[in-house]
Amino acid sequence: MMKTTILLLGIGFLAGCASEPPDAMPEDAMRVLKTSPEVPAPSRAMARRSGQSLAHLGEGHALFMRKCSECHEPRVPENPRDPSWHPTMIGMAWNAGLTKAEESAVVDYLRAAAR
Repeated sequence: MMKTTILLLGIGFLAGCASEPPDAMPEDAMRVLKTSPEVPAPSRAMARRSGQSLAHLGEGHALFMRKCSECHEPRVPENPRDPSWHPTMIGMAWNAGLTKAEESAVVDYLRAAAR
């Protein structure tokens, strides 16, 4: 019985390693997910271009610098509107423990900063 269990576990393990996970990122993901090390402070020009208040962008910037920097160096996506960024930003916001309002402020800041 023990030998059969071990054999079945081994086969299951090997079968699981044989294929790529269904939600694996495409090969060109890193090309799409380019970032810039420039993290600009919110400005009136950014607020005007984005249609967001300077206070809202300031909140997003502060959250970005405080929470996102806990796990990695701050980098602004070059194109945060690209659909490939959506699951990445949502996942990182969840990992950082952000509320939906905080997540929205960070995303709005990143979109404004990338322009």
